[in-house]
Amino acid sequence: MVLRNAVDGADIDIVEGLTSITADFSKPAKAFVHTAQCLYARISADLSTAAVSLQAPLKRRIKTQLAELKHQTDRPDEMA
Repeated sequence: MVLRNAVDGADIDIVEGLTSITADFSKPAKAFVHTAQCLYARISADLSTAAVSLQAPLKRRIKTQLAELKHQTDRPDEMA
């Protein structure tokens, strides 16, 4: 991802770079780049889904703990 951001920031066109090597490799290079881009998009989407799934239980637990903390703060005489 860091490499992609660096390339995007430098306005480097990887597809053009790969396909301009020789005319013989233009079609296979474009096909490879297209496949790599699709794979990257799919992996990125899957990792985002996994992150949301892994974070959901933690967010629920934090919400519960914050509610309990607020309850205890509102009623300090009941803590004993």
